[in-house]
Amino acid sequence: MKKKDNPSLNLQTNLKNAMLNSTVKGRAQKKMSKRRKATLRNDGRWQVYADVDGRRKACYGRTEYQANCKADILEADEETKKELEDINRKYIFENCFYRYRNYELFYGVIEPQTVDRYEATYMKYFPKSRLAIKDIRKISGKDISDFIVGILNEYDRITNKEYQRIRHIIKAVMNFVYDEELDEVQPPVIDWERIRRRLPKGKIYNNVKREYAVSDNNKMVLRNKVLNENIYPEKFAHILMLLINFSLGLRIGELAALTVDDIDMERHIVYINKSCKRYYARDEYGNKLTKCIYDVGTTKTPKGIREVPMSETVQYLFDILLKYRREKGYQSKYLAYDGERGKARVAVLSKTLNKLCRKCGMEEFNTHIIRKSFASALSKCPDIDIATISEYMGHAQVSTTLNNYIIPVNETTDARIKQMSGYV
Repeated sequence: MKKKDNPSLNLQTNLKNAMLNSTVKGRAQKKMSKRRKATLRNDGRWQVYADVDGRRKACYGRTEYQANCKADILEADEETKKELEDINRKYIFENCFYRYRNYELFYGVIEPQTVDRYEATYMKYFPKSRLAIKDIRKISGKDISDFIVGILNEYDRITNKEYQRIRHIIKAVMNFVYDEELDEVQPPVIDWERIRRRLPKGKIYNNVKREYAVSDNNKMVLRNKVLNENIYPEKFAHILMLLINFSLGLRIGELAALTVDDIDMERHIVYINKSCKRYYARDEYGNKLTKCIYDVGTTKTPKGIREVPMSETVQYLFDILLKYRREKGYQSKYLAYDGERGKARVAVLSKTLNKLCRKCGMEEFNTHIIRKSFASALSKCPDIDIATISEYMGHAQVSTTLNNYIIPVNETTDARIKQMSGYV
């Protein structure tokens, strides 16, 4: 009997290989916190071991993090030990950020790719600022607004999404320090609305493009070109999965992670419980390595675990796909597989869609528009309420579906007149 793969073991192996084979990018590496295994004792304390001159020394704390902090001091080199023990250096914002980053990586619930995004934002805006070298206990609302004004002066303007990330980093780092390290000290009250009012008008903008759902006519054109004209045979399985997603509305990572076992052709149900992820490998101190990890893990949110019914169109396309896989002799469990070994199935699906649009002489759209087209199409059905659509989408909030995923179809004026004439 063939031994089943252990995903956790495979990930550990991939991470170990990445650490051995990758080189660290040019900046200095921080050692503000280290990954260690912690155990909960019967007395309620957490215990980790520090390596001191080749001997193990037990360190204890009320939380995993506090036990780890004590071990960090015992193992640290002289320079890092000064930063961890000197009260004035320990609470410099930059040092606090790296401890917060590792806290989220080692003990938090934030996905590694989310940590990657926030670290990229930090490295872009914070390192050369006054805020990065300021004692976090002395940071005021004016310090924060001056910091953001400095960013706006340097970059002219930034998107609201980027501003929210900057704000989140500052809030999260401060909350982390006061919750985990200064839990007996009252944190300062930061008036974020006042900070926003201090910023120059028009410098923070919403980078929102006008989006249109794919029309039924264009869906038919794509299906006809693929099934009848065989316009792109070398990526047939990928294209079928993209066509299927017009009737499932999955995130692209969920689509790429879909396996044969996830589709129930008898009950006509698709089970979504995982997603493809890409993030940087990191060393034991949380420092980013150049190697990327491609992994299949949990969905974006707990609400992402769901069941989506198959329409008749989906059943028809899945029948074609399963027959095609049998003819080709594909052994991979992933449905988005075309005979080539590839870790980046998400990227391959995106590139395939772009090329398919060009081959069909159609204006290009991204994979997320397929997801929005699904929600928009269902919203026209009077028998399906918005809460049900939100459930199919895997959204935690119905407002997310309503405010961001119901978009108009890019139709001709004649088609719009014909639609309106039936009602007004």
